[in-house]
Amino acid sequence: DDSQDADDFILLQFTGLKDSKGVEIYEGDIVKITEHWDGLWNRNHIVKFKGGCFFPFGTGDWEPELKDVKVIGNIFENPELFQKNNE
Repeated sequence: DDSQDADDFILLQFTGLKDSKGVEIYEGDIVKITEHWDGLWNRNHIVKFKGGCFFPFGTGDWEPELKDVKVIGNIFENPELFQKNNE
């Protein structure tokens, strides 16, 4: 049976942004951000819509430069990418 139910899908919003490699960034994506202040370190973030903007972009206190952002997966297909980096 090739029929699919609408409940089988989760719609994710495009942020309007692209990462350092030109990959479109969507809500639910896991992005690796290289930060350069207080040393060089990498941290994975889940892209979420909250407070009228996409976190971690446009959060006010801190905004990563897109040259330092790389999409590495999404929370639905690769949850281990977020958990491994942030335990």
